[in-house]
Amino acid sequence: MPCSFQERDSYKGILDSYEHEITFTGGQFDRDKTAALEKVVANYKDTVDKLEAQLAATQSSAIEAAEGGEGGSRQANRVAELEAALASSRKEREALQEQLDRLAQGPSSSAAAAGPGEMVLHLRQNPTEEAFAARQREVATMQEENEALKARVKLLEEGHTSNITMMVGQKVDEAASSEEVKGGCGALVIWHIRSQ
Repeated sequence: MPCSFQERDSYKGILDSYEHEITFTGGQFDRDKTAALEKVVANYKDTVDKLEAQLAATQSSAIEAAEGGEGGSRQANRVAELEAALASSRKEREALQEQLDRLAQGPSSSAAAAGPGEMVLHLRQNPTEEAFAARQREVATMQEENEALKARVKLLEEGHTSNITMMVGQKVDEAASSEEVKGGCGALVIWHIRSQ
């Protein structure tokens, strides 16, 4: 029974780590998953230690009972049950240790991350990729706004006060070389003087 509770708790921990996957980068997710698996392995090690202690206590009491002659078969059955539980816990611990080692090596590709008989599935609408694409669009928008604001500041520093928005749009759309910008600035100054 304790093993099933620990297994349930380990699955809960893995599910919790998947819930946080969207906000983490790939490296952070791998570190969190590795930490969760290390915790599970530590729990299994504790369970194995407890089972070994129970087995030793039961074996010593079985030897005493065998010498006393009473309840020997019942304790022998208990010893067999504990040995079976210990063996299954050891197998689970070894499997988890192998999985932890595989994660610690850092897979070079998705296919390398999958073990034998395992398959990697990719979501069509991967939340991580969508978040990454949204972030890329946001950065591109911010860069465009930054360029427009730089052009506006430059026009204000040059002394232009009227139709700045239109001039900024023209300046950003042109994306001209520095010589063309200098020539355009001269023309804007002349236009500004004429308009006054």
